Amino acid sequence: MIYGLALTGTTLLLILYTRRAVRRWQRVLERALEYHRYHLRSRTSDHTLGEQSREMVRVMLWVMDRQLWEDIGAGRTGLRGILLSMKGGHTSLQILGEMFYAAARFRRDVDEEIERLGSTLLCTVLRCYLIRSRIKTIFLLTFDLRLLMASVKGTREGPQALFRDLHRNDG
Repeated sequence: MIYGLALTGTTLLLILYTRRAVRRWQRVLERALEYHRYHLRSRTSDHTLGEQSREMVRVMLWVMDRQLWEDIGAGRTGLRGILLSMKGGHTSLQILGEMFYAAARFRRDVDEEIERLGSTLLCTVLRCYLIRSRIKTIFLLTFDLRLLMASVKGTREGPQALFRDLHRNDG
């Protein structure tokens, strides 16, 4: 009887946590996409960018503005979307992966800021996939734990610093 009540209470807490965390992470991820969109659009008119960097900017903007929403609408998210990407399916993750492969081949021609934006965008898109997974509670707990670690360690750059700063500004 007591175990049943404990299990029911724990399940209820996890359901409430998941609902709240999904809404919170959706806001953070939407703001992360806006952050990327702003910085990438500001670089589109930059004439000092090489052709490879300019192409990366175009690909990242297209992924954010079209492909990601197409993936979400078609249900190509969650673990199913990740597996589809690994099989070479036409998804946001697969497109960004190809872009990084090309960037690695032309590393000296790619602007460092564009490469960093691509890295954080890839993490953002991956999290957009994972919060739509059937086992999202596990991922949300992991995201929150990594966010806590980034706050404690004082991480200054990379995806964890971006998510930490956006989460702090979320109110």
